[in-house]
Amino acid sequence: MTQAVCIHCGSIKFGAFVQCPECGFQPSGDELMTSMALTDHYYSLDELKRMGKTIADGEQLVLGSLSPIDQAIQDHNRAIELSSEGDYESALNLARKAQEVFIKEKSEYAKQSSNLIKSLENREPIINPYVEPIIEFVNAETNQEAVNIAEQKLNLDDYVNISPIFDELIRQYSNDNRLLEHLENRKELLKKIIKRKIDSQNIG
Repeated sequence: MTQAVCIHCGSIKFGAFVQCPECGFQPSGDELMTSMALTDHYYSLDELKRMGKTIADGEQLVLGSLSPIDQAIQDHNRAIELSSEGDYESALNLARKAQEVFIKEKSEYAKQSSNLIKSLENREPIINPYVEPIIEFVNAETNQEAVNIAEQKLNLDDYVNISPIFDELIRQYSNDNRLLEHLENRKELLKKIIKRKIDSQNIG
């Protein structure tokens, strides 16, 4: 069973997404990404314990520094998460902060950011339904378990909305070689699953 660090209290627990038996915290939303990273899939037990102590001591745990554009992308996606929770004021603040960086860096995300801000100003929640299933897919113990999750919980015809979640995870953890390799492998696995489905449809 997967050993993981509780991102709230730093205790070692079994399962990245389960409720912590020590403090009762259970990750949700974008917290699942960090919880997924802090497991024995990517770190030794000693490393996890050191990370847990950092959290328990009240210090900020940094898995890797982000470039301004990657931080803006993270803020953009967090704004989407906040809108789904009804916190439009915080979402707007984050989205506008991200937009400033996108414009300054002349990023392709600038237009997308403008659209997000307009939706937030109109109090329209922006929800990508694939975030939690993709994280579950990535964190599956085996490839076969991942395949089952993909076939049961993902609309494989909607790759346009699935792919950005992987891209965000890859950007966020680009400085963590072990996790990055796993993410890229699982993205390739998903492409194979989708190709297999397309091929079977063509045969039919």
